[in-house]
Amino acid sequence: MHFRSYFGHLLYGEKGYNIPREDRDAAEKARLRNYEFFGAPCCAVISMDAELVDSPVNAMSVGMFVQIFMLALAERGLASCLQVSVTGYPEVLRKGFGLGENQLVMCGMAIGWPEESNAVNQIEVPRDELRKQVTFLEE
Repeated sequence: MHFRSYFGHLLYGEKGYNIPREDRDAAEKARLRNYEFFGAPCCAVISMDAELVDSPVNAMSVGMFVQIFMLALAERGLASCLQVSVTGYPEVLRKGFGLGENQLVMCGMAIGWPEESNAVNQIEVPRDELRKQVTFLEE
């Protein structure tokens, strides 16, 4: 199972929101919290100028910025949650954040102090071993 799908099962299952599969209303209510940035006191929207889309290197640069930003937040004791779901409504984010039409919305991010007591913040998603993700060439 793909990690993103696996995380979804954990998030809505017993280790997270604990929503029974048949309770569609509760699942929808939980899903809609994405668009409220989970009630975080601060949020960010990461965008990229549309003229830069012609090169994957530019998108990679944005990704590296996001990673460094999240690490800097963690160093200061803040938690962050990267959000792809909000990119489905770029016109709302452009209006709310004063972004021009030339800005591609890459992701959103909820930022705040971690609530360690919240079960969803205790979920750990396993990762593949490094050797499954990286090929090391030796002479």
